Amino acid sequence: MANLTSSLTIKVLADTKQAKTAAQALRDVEKNAKAAAKAMDGSGATDRFTKSLAGLKLQAKDIDTVRKAWADYAKSANLAADASKWTKAQAADVRAWERQTVAALKSVKREQAAFNKATTAAAAKAEKDRITPGKMIGGAIGLAAGHKAAEAKRKVTQTFREADDSVRYQGAMSDLTAGEMRSRMDQAVTLGPEKGVKPNDILHAQQTLAGRGVKKEFVEPFTEQLTDYARAMNTGMKEAATTLETILFSTSQHMETAGEARKSMQRQIDIAVKAAKVGGLDDSDIQMGAKFGAATGHAGGFKNETIFGILAALSRAGYRGDEGGVATRAIASKLVSPTAKGLDALSAMGIDYNQFAKGGGMNPNNLEAMTKRRFGKSFTEAQISKLQEIMDNPEAVGNRDNFVQQVSDVIAQSFEKNKKGATKAQDAQKIAKLSGDFYKNAIQGVDIEGLLAAVLEKQPTLQQLNSLFTSQHGGKVAALAENVGRFKEIIDAINHVSEGFAGSIGDKRNAGFAGSMNKLESAFEALSLRVGQVNEGMLKWAADLGVAAAKKARDLPDGLLRGGSIAAGALGAASAGMGAYSFLGGGGLAGAAKGAMMPTAWALRAAMAAGGSPFGLLGFGLGGIAAATPEKDRKALASTAGYPELLNAKKPWMGGAGGKGPLGIDFDGQAMPKVDTSQLEKAKTEAEGAKEAIEGMNVTASPKVETSSIQSAVDLAKQLNAELAKADSLAASAKASAAGAVAAIGKVQRGRFSFGGVQGE
Repeated sequence: MANLTSSLTIKVLADTKQAKTAAQALRDVEKNAKAAAKAMDGSGATDRFTKSLAGLKLQAKDIDTVRKAWADYAKSANLAADASKWTKAQAADVRAWERQTVAALKSVKREQAAFNKATTAAAAKAEKDRITPGKMIGGAIGLAAGHKAAEAKRKVTQTFREADDSVRYQGAMSDLTAGEMRSRMDQAVTLGPEKGVKPNDILHAQQTLAGRGVKKEFVEPFTEQLTDYARAMNTGMKEAATTLETILFSTSQHMETAGEARKSMQRQIDIAVKAAKVGGLDDSDIQMGAKFGAATGHAGGFKNETIFGILAALSRAGYRGDEGGVATRAIASKLVSPTAKGLDALSAMGIDYNQFAKGGGMNPNNLEAMTKRRFGKSFTEAQISKLQEIMDNPEAVGNRDNFVQQVSDVIAQSFEKNKKGATKAQDAQKIAKLSGDFYKNAIQGVDIEGLLAAVLEKQPTLQQLNSLFTSQHGGKVAALAENVGRFKEIIDAINHVSEGFAGSIGDKRNAGFAGSMNKLESAFEALSLRVGQVNEGMLKWAADLGVAAAKKARDLPDGLLRGGSIAAGALGAASAGMGAYSFLGGGGLAGAAKGAMMPTAWALRAAMAAGGSPFGLLGFGLGGIAAATPEKDRKALASTAGYPELLNAKKPWMGGAGGKGPLGIDFDGQAMPKVDTSQLEKAKTEAEGAKEAIEGMNVTASPKVETSSIQSAVDLAKQLNAELAKADSLAASAKASAAGAVAAIGKVQRGRFSFGGVQGE
């Protein structure tokens, strides 16, 4: 293929602003041409297509998208890398693809220009009326940081959405009033920056407590203390809420008022953090230890300080929190109700179990009820009198073996005797079992803390501990016994922990730069919530508008969604619904353009041919509508999803009805907005005209013009036309374009451009 090279040199001097603007446009053309050529270099695309891209002033990322689209097309069409090897059919298909792609890109550019004009007008009106959420949000965030407005607006919306959902969930779960829900939000906004905890994390902690059935009066006092635990233990607020809720309610802490709840929670937090400090525990260890061991340990008689002391001591011996919790449960159970082997082990250690047992549930009627359930036997009045005498005797009650023997003799009177006048052996065993069970259950409690201390002091053997606590946990108790001094120190440290210990640890953690950054992030989030609160009505209105728009698009006529216009319908519905969503999310035109930049040109062309382009513009403009619409017009606007003339017109708007569209923009009957882009496109049009003129020429015309007079420039332009008339007949069609370009430019300071071998000045 021959390489046609032509050159045109134009020198017209003027100092006007218009001339300088035109000169800059020429330089931009050259810059765009070089950028397009560089981006498409090596892609195999034709020079014709590359030149077309240069005239569109696309950004680098957009050209890259086009390059990828070309690569996909070339691959699917099995095109050779060398264009000279293409068949005629392939070359024709390539030209068609290029035309479609360029047309689609031009349409997108037109839509962008229309959108920019519409949103600029909306912003100007909003500035005047001072009602736009985007302005208020952007201004507030601007006081705090230098974030981009769209990014800040999206952050505000997302943050407030999450917070609002959490508060309303709490309201539904706990029957909160509007004032109580606002109090929850206020606590998050106030407490977060103070403690360096994000407000939404505080709301999640509140939600966790509410979901667990915590009284609504206790939620805020609990949450206030949880911030200290979360900071001290380096864990999240939600996890902290789960841990402390488990501790409080599995150990039945006494709480009647909000003040008692706050004090009780603080004490449990302090001892838990102290145990973690002396035992090397983390939040997971505390949580699992409490889950498996706190309820049984507390019911058996262990104080919470002792429970956490066991967890800490076992942690020092290498056991995790869940293992320590299970061991605590077993220790409490076996000390309260030792088996026969366990009692023998205690005796072998020299420990009198009866000294740690506390009577209180002894009653003959209770014993008779047990006897009836098991054997169907009742007592006589004489038996009841004798049993009462035994149970009133402290010495008898204080010794399990003596008690069982004496009570069994009385119960046996209700059973038949053998020929020798004695109780049958099998009945005697059952009676003894019944008496032992009654004693175990009737005992009001066992001093298991004192009993455990006595066991550890005796330096028991592993065999003895296995007999008392089973083989699964005997080794764990042996670990405590081997370091009984350390165990006592741990228990003592936890018992005497100072009030507010957890808070002091949290404050120390936040004393440095990291803590300040935590508070800063929390303050930003708190600001976002406050901005969301004051704009809640506007944000909700915009979201409801988007819902209405999506429903309208969903109900479009079948004809619009049939056949080749399916793509247009899909894009239209998506863009209409996403218009308000873009307003809320702050995506702006950039996000809209990305959605419109389909990888293949046919999809764009189909969408725009069926009216998808203006419909998309409508969707993109919903945010602008929301910002610029006065309060009195919003209800009417929302009732029709923002485009009353779109579906209610006698003639389909997208079919060419013309008139004013929903944004107040005139349409010419082709569903394309008449947007005055002359000032924006003037330089590009002039440059393209000059380029086309040059491409059609095969001669060089270089008149040299020197003047500072505008009138002289016009005269010399005529002289230039005369010179052009002498060109070969091949340049005849280009002469008119060149003359028009020169007349339009009028005043050119200086400019250079080049297109694939064609150079001009």
